Amino acid sequence: MPDDTDNGGRCEALPYTINITDAVYQSMQGKYFLGQTRLLLFGDGMNAWGALFNPPGSQVSLNINTFAVSSYTVHPFAAQIWFNTSIECPFAVSNKVTAANTALQPVPRPKVRLQFAEAVHAHPAGGVNPFNRIIEPQTTTVVNKGGEIIIPPGGSFLVFLVSPRECLVQARIAFGWWESKLC
Repeated sequence: MPDDTDNGGRCEALPYTINITDAVYQSMQGKYFLGQTRLLLFGDGMNAWGALFNPPGSQVSLNINTFAVSSYTVHPFAAQIWFNTSIECPFAVSNKVTAANTALQPVPRPKVRLQFAEAVHAHPAGGVNPFNRIIEPQTTTVVNKGGEIIIPPGGSFLVFLVSPRECLVQARIAFGWWESKLC
């Protein structure tokens, strides 16, 4: 009687499944982006921030996968997270942004803009501040959200660095996100 595992000497490929994260899938599609601010100076009553801004006409949802705050100081400081807020002050747009999948040609460009400001007295207005983080000295704090934070066109995801007492400090904010078409 033949064995149930005997396939008559034929070499057949067995079916298999591959599990990948949503971030890897989005990267393969050319929809995952990475970016960072320059080194931000703040303190002594002045604040700093970095934000992902989804323009009103973008036709994409902004999915936050990860963000990180790197401290280059010996003093701790607070980072406030804000959804869909505005902040009235001059800002710059980061040129340190890229698609995660650089094998695609042309390399995809994000519709979302990474903006930042330093040494400002302004504070976020409106929106929601759902959580905060304490950033320890000379460390990088990484927060992984897996795309669960979704920002619509016209909205923003802002990391606001609160001025520590009377000292000046430096920090950098980095983001990983993907952009999905609106339904």
